[in-house]
Amino acid sequence: MEPVNEAFWRVRDLRDLIAKGTVRGNQEFGRHLRAYLAATETAQVAMRRDLGTSWPERPDGSVAPPVGG
Repeated sequence: MEPVNEAFWRVRDLRDLIAKGTVRGNQEFGRHLRAYLAATETAQVAMRRDLGTSWPERPDGSVAPPVGG
C-alpha cells in the first residue's frame, strides 16, 4: 500500500504546485512531474507483483508499459 500512498502524495504535490501558478517549463514542475511518474510506476509494479503479473522489462530498465500501449 505504501507505493500507492507515495503516488497519491506526489500527485497532490504536483497539484499544489500547479495551483500556485507554475508553468510547464519551470524546473520545479519538471522535478515534481518526474517524481510523480516514478511513484506511479513503482505503485504499478507493486500492484502487478501482488496480482502475480508484470510488464516485461524494457531495454531502458523501465518496467512500465510503453506509451500508447
